[in-house]
Amino acid sequence: MNTTHYPAATVSEQVETHTLSVLVDNEPGVLARVIGLFSGRGYNIESLTVSETEHEKHLSRITIVTRGTPMVIEQIKSQLDRLVPVHRVVDMTVAGPHIERELAMVKVRGKGDHRMEALRLADGAIDVAGAFATDADGVIGLRELDEVGQGLGIGMGVTAAVQQLLPLAHHSHVLIVDDENLDRQVADINLIKGKKVAIIGYGSQGHAHALNLRDSGVKDVAVALRKGSQGVKKAEAEKLKVMDVSAAAKWADVMMMLTPDELQADIYREHLADHMKQGAALMFAHGLNIHFNLIEPRADLDVMMIAPKGPGHTVRAEYQRGAGVPVLMAVHKDVSGNAHDLTLSYGAAIGGGRAGIIETTFREECETDLFGEQSVLCGGLVELMKAGYETLVEAGYAPEMAYFECVHEVKLIVDLIYEGGIATMNYSVSNTAEYGEYVSGPRVVNDATRAEMKKILDDIQSGKFVKDWMLENRVNQTSFKAMRAKMATHPIEEIGAKLRAMMPWIKQRALVDRSRN
Repeated sequence: MNTTHYPAATVSEQVETHTLSVLVDNEPGVLARVIGLFSGRGYNIESLTVSETEHEKHLSRITIVTRGTPMVIEQIKSQLDRLVPVHRVVDMTVAGPHIERELAMVKVRGKGDHRMEALRLADGAIDVAGAFATDADGVIGLRELDEVGQGLGIGMGVTAAVQQLLPLAHHSHVLIVDDENLDRQVADINLIKGKKVAIIGYGSQGHAHALNLRDSGVKDVAVALRKGSQGVKKAEAEKLKVMDVSAAAKWADVMMMLTPDELQADIYREHLADHMKQGAALMFAHGLNIHFNLIEPRADLDVMMIAPKGPGHTVRAEYQRGAGVPVLMAVHKDVSGNAHDLTLSYGAAIGGGRAGIIETTFREECETDLFGEQSVLCGGLVELMKAGYETLVEAGYAPEMAYFECVHEVKLIVDLIYEGGIATMNYSVSNTAEYGEYVSGPRVVNDATRAEMKKILDDIQSGKFVKDWMLENRVNQTSFKAMRAKMATHPIEEIGAKLRAMMPWIKQRALVDRSRN
């Protein structure tokens, strides 16, 4: 059975491994665009290294090992050549003798005899230039290795060294630094496997976290729900353990809060504050309640965050197809001394390690997330689509045409941006569309729009938005529910439902199934 995204190879087209050398501009975002090209088209990257080659010309070299049929390899090279920051693509596998270089930075914490043994093993590794002790905590690094030859593959000397080093330390991980100086860390997923994890809530994020943890080998996963919750039957249908919230707090080593923001403070006060284990971990997927002091956790608790950068249904769908959604991680309180590693482990177990785990703070995640939702992703985009639809309909155009042009095609454009940035989108659309973007876009989003965006950010930073939202919840969300009902009756929803019914493949590929998740 063919388990890759590639078409099955014929007898004459066997899958091959190739090493590609890509000369690119040394500037922020280039690596992300190259990786986005591979992930967007389902191409696999077996290994990737980056290094600056010409400082004066601001050039870097990305070396990629990938696999595919000859046709797929040619497609990859052709598409890489089209990227704006790419200067040259060389297929080292067919270019003759060459030198392959791999860089491994391995950080091992250990003291005393363990530290000395780790240094000895590292120094004795074949093809490793040398080991070095870096600080009093016993951190040991391996310098780069060189391998001279024609074939593929990495130097086994450093691989063997890493394998021998890992058992010597109570904490170890491989650290790769990319061209934007962001750290990518391969977490020890076994840390979370050894914990009892309770997921509070079984909505969009809750079902994704619980199922991904279970499928990653975390045996003790429970869903904590109030009696009568609609999520009980859904969780039980997936054969997940369901517990009362207070009982789960007494049972769990890790509590992940995945209920709506407006409910979390009451849940903590009524069910967690007096019942959580001494020294347990309290986790969040959004920083609002901690950053704005709606919850003040007990002094003995570790407080951390794993925030997937996508809806829960996407987190689950990407995990199931063998990929992942990037996640943000933050540590607010590290009482145990192990909070950072446990957070990394949790993030990897829900699939974030496949895409990237980026460290931030509760404040930064919270304020940027709220701003993005309000000004661009939800508030800004929805109002832009509605305004465009209404403008065309009021001018006498068919509602169906207005919907296709101002709503339906948004996904097509966003998919292109998601795949390779704005440049890839402009590469795909017509010159007419691109010209219209440049001359008309600034008329829609102008200085007045940006001024309002700054006011929105001010309201978020000052706490005004959160205060208003919490007050709205105290009066049973009266205004909120009225606005929701008004949106549901907008003609754009009626015509959208009619048109989507004509495209059954949309439902077949739907991420959201309200009966299950």
